[in-house]
Amino acid sequence: IRTFSYHGCLLEEGKIGSDYSVNLEVKTDLRKSCISDDLKDTVDYVLLNAIVVEEMAIRSHLLEHVGHRIITRVFKEIPSISRIILAVSKLNPPIGGDVEAVRVERQRFKPCAVGIRDQSRLSHDGSPLPVACGGGRRRRSGAWRYGAAVVGSEAQGSVTAARAAGPDGW
Repeated sequence: IRTFSYHGCLLEEGKIGSDYSVNLEVKTDLRKSCISDDLKDTVDYVLLNAIVVEEMAIRSHLLEHVGHRIITRVFKEIPSISRIILAVSKLNPPIGGDVEAVRVERQRFKPCAVGIRDQSRLSHDGSPLPVACGGGRRRRSGAWRYGAAVVGSEAQGSVTAARAAGPDGW
């Protein structure tokens, strides 16, 4: 998705603007829409485009900030999405040298409510540990990985650490 926006820390960037490119990849369950052939059963890419264009129109100093807003809004408005990979690029940035683009890329899994099935989901003080939705895959070591942080080990039978990301997962 290409936009002309006014992001950047320099005063001139807020006045002159620049060209941007946004790549957005989403994960959702398509089984129902494959059978129904109905737009309401899938993710409407027109809505995704509108969200990106609207958020890119709001000035930010950092690409990370506008990226965070896009991801947050997509999860809020389209509940069926379970994962987002987003890349925001500033084309021909005003830095010394011949630089085609600068890019910030993020991957985020949809946060979900903590489901407590057994004591293995509790921390040392008895409170529930946050667990990411989807994206879990088994590694050869027997540990389960969600995003980039190990949250448990099959061999130990317990969850030993929460996700390494910040409080909002960004």
